[in-house]
Amino acid sequence: MRLTKRPRASQRAPLSPRVSWRARACALLLALAAASPAGAAPAEERDPEDILGELVVAATRGHTAVLRLPKIAVLAGAAEASSDRLRDIIARDLELSGEFDVLPEAPAPSDLAGWRAAGAEYLLTVDARAGAGEVLELAAALHATDDASAPLFEAARPAQPGEFRLAAHRVADAVIGAVTGYSGPFASQLTYVVTRDGARRVYTIDPDGYRPRARSPEGQLALSPAYGPDGALYYAASVNHGAYRVYTAGADAPIQLEPRGSVYGLTFTEDRRRVAVSIATGGGVTVFVGPSDFSELAPVSRAPLAMHPAFSPKGGLAYAGSGRGRQRVYVDGKPVSPAGLTASAPVFCRHPDGARLVYGVELGAREDLLVADDRGREPVRLTREQGRNRYPACSPDGRLIAFFSTRTTGEGPGLYVMRVDGRRPRKISSALGDTLRWSRLP
Repeated sequence: MRLTKRPRASQRAPLSPRVSWRARACALLLALAAASPAGAAPAEERDPEDILGELVVAATRGHTAVLRLPKIAVLAGAAEASSDRLRDIIARDLELSGEFDVLPEAPAPSDLAGWRAAGAEYLLTVDARAGAGEVLELAAALHATDDASAPLFEAARPAQPGEFRLAAHRVADAVIGAVTGYSGPFASQLTYVVTRDGARRVYTIDPDGYRPRARSPEGQLALSPAYGPDGALYYAASVNHGAYRVYTAGADAPIQLEPRGSVYGLTFTEDRRRVAVSIATGGGVTVFVGPSDFSELAPVSRAPLAMHPAFSPKGGLAYAGSGRGRQRVYVDGKPVSPAGLTASAPVFCRHPDGARLVYGVELGAREDLLVADDRGREPVRLTREQGRNRYPACSPDGRLIAFFSTRTTGEGPGLYVMRVDGRRPRKISSALGDTLRWSRLP
């Protein structure tokens, strides 16, 4: 896939109207970071579609060939509820991965030749077997339907009590890796913020849309969740209308940072050794970078209002910054999103074919997602005329993008995943939120 320059979605954090001057100041800063200041727009506003059309290639343009994916059948080897459950989880993971077409389970042919005749190139059989004590053993065997000899791949994972789904996702990831050469992304979690009745709470959800659950207290106004060292969940929050401080999920006391100031965004490198934090200091918002224990933080951003930091796989840094003009996406201090368009929420995908930069761009009442190379060059437009598509997050294997969409067509509004080339969007949840992140579990 050939890529071009790309913009990104805005990073507003709607807050309760009944908050103090500190919370109102936070809302103002976020609004300023998501839109151009008054009077900064050019005298003659151009249609954003015209600007984007001149600079960005549509992902669907030139895709004349039908996407050819291997067809796979997934069967439960034993007639037991746990095996059927395992089959359902793994089959959904394979479908959501964008790497397979999963065939219906019934009616099931009796042998490999029958599946081959039905169009399947692979047959995956799975079982949940009794192990020691309460532990189950989850087993999978992958066969090529044109070869009746030994399986191409076999895997077995223990499922401790309460961890059946996680173990099933690990089996699915191993199967994806056996076929494609890169392990799948499903032993992971997504985190995001939901605004409801004036409150903002951090949630997590499995990548197949299972079990959304609140992770921050009701009494906090939360922002920018991110996974840090040892898989701990961090986020910024205001308590009793005070400044926004950094918390870890389940902790009562905030982490003390230097310099002091409200925190409006944070992220960690993939190895969790470094952190980037957007801190309000001296009338602006600056990105500071340092070790993951938040010590020795040093300023790195140049834009007066620098939000939503994101590390690249090579250690570079992107953020959404605004000053005298519209908010743009910066990579290592250089603006890379199209001038004249408001861009936001950059994130990097470690794609097997090379790192990608994904972000959102505002087009009037709509927002679309763009993908570019890791320097922001040659952006490609991934969504079009489907409401607001915003806050992209990249899967741990770099091949999927999760995002929120307000679209009213197809499966309707909610949380979606799609391939990095914009194909095969799939809705996994009806949840709508902001500042989405996706991370592999330890």
